[in-house]
Parts: sequence; structure tokens; C-alpha cells
Amino acid sequence: MLDAYTATSGGLRVVPGSHKERLLPAQTAGLDPLAPHPEQVVVLGPPGGVCVFDASVWHGGLPNCGDSDKASLHVFFVRRDRPQQQWQQRLLPAAVAERLSEEVRLLPMDPLL
Repeated sequence: MLDAYTATSGGLRVVPGSHKERLLPAQTAGLDPLAPHPEQVVVLGPPGGVCVFDASVWHGGLPNCGDSDKASLHVFFVRRDRPQQQWQQRLLPAAVAERLSEEVRLLPMDPLL
């Protein structure tokens, strides 16, 4: 949390144990993925706070109803033989890629590796 996660600035909602369902929220009969979940927990915290969870847990950001932006840093760790969350190479602007060292450019960024 680079900025505070408050009830006004928008917290993170997670549904503990939902990763065991092996379903996406939209695949669950009668569940509106945009509505509050009866088992959700809202994560709030100060700047510098950290929340660590399995990315398979149902989660999402709540709306920022405040008058300023809220900055966050998302870090995703995955085994080398598993697909990435995003295909980073496609999202990386060419101007940024050109500044990378040769060693970094040689790292596999293909989600199929």
C-alpha cells in the first residue's frame, strides 16, 4: 500500500477460502461478482502496509470514493514453469525495453514457457 487503504479511498476485498472452490465468481450460480460477498473481508491499512494472499482467492478493489488517487504496488510470484499473470513483454513499451540490460532482455517472458 503506497497510499492508505481506507473505507473512503477503497480497500481490497477478499473472500477467504474461495480458492478451494476451483471456480471463478461468475461461474457460481446466484452470485453477483460485483455485489458484496457474505464472506468477504475488506483489507484496510496505512501507507507501507502489506497484504499477501494466494492470487486464486477471489479478490478485487473497492471503489475510490475519495478526492485523491490511491497508489498501490502489485507483485506476483509464480513458479518459472507456470504462466505469468500477464504477458509482460506485450505490455512493456519499446522505449523501456531498450533501456534494459542484455541479461534482463534474455529472461523468458513468454507465458507458454
